Amino acid sequence: LAGIVVGLAAASAIGGTVYIVLPLGAACIFLAFYFLPVSYATMTFFVSVVLSLAYSLLGVLTPQLLELRLEETLVGSVAGAAVAFVVFPTKTRTTLDAAIRNWCDKLSDLLEEARRGTSGLDLVSRSQALDRAYRELAAAAKPLGVSWQLVTRPGHVRQTLAVFMGCTYWARIVARKMSQDPESPNDFAAQIEENLKLASKVRETGADYFYRSRSVAAPVERHLPVSRDDAGLGLEMVAVSLERLHSPRVRPAGEERGL
Repeated sequence: LAGIVVGLAAASAIGGTVYIVLPLGAACIFLAFYFLPVSYATMTFFVSVVLSLAYSLLGVLTPQLLELRLEETLVGSVAGAAVAFVVFPTKTRTTLDAAIRNWCDKLSDLLEEARRGTSGLDLVSRSQALDRAYRELAAAAKPLGVSWQLVTRPGHVRQTLAVFMGCTYWARIVARKMSQDPESPNDFAAQIEENLKLASKVRETGADYFYRSRSVAAPVERHLPVSRDDAGLGLEMVAVSLERLHSPRVRPAGEERGL
């Protein structure tokens, strides 16, 4: 509705001047695609403005035509919602479960290849697959949260997602460090095995992490040397990140914390 009103006002003011309509229409098309991943409503706004400008350029712009577009949009929205809820219902929890399992599988693949001493390029490729899995996980969790833009106080969903993001980051560090030192996997077999067990536990729990009301920022029982900069630190931080999902309590104020 806002797009129709703005488009009608702009088209009436321009009066079908081609030298103004074309660059303005191109700008609106760019903005429509730019905002598509962020807000479908904003994309629709700019598309409606473009259509109004196109109608004015063709000389067929009338309020009745724009009213018809609004009616057709409402009919399409109702029909789409009905199909989504009745014909092809897919719960957010189901999609999120699948995304978490995929993320855990990619993390386990990376760790398994690191344990075998796979070449650096293969490890980097595994870390890129893990990055893609995280993006899919973030997209699957998005319907559960609110105010995903300009967030000032992240809620439980974003806190939980931040744990997965941190783990993804440190797994990338592991892949990079091990690709630089191909002999290091033998030194970290125990840590890799521990992380594989934690990843398996996360895979079994699935979407429950996003539905449980608890703190995911609680400190864990680990104290890491800040002077280390190798794959071992990355593996430790992967374990720290995964353990935060299972933190049983928040320590009292003033109690010593790990890194």
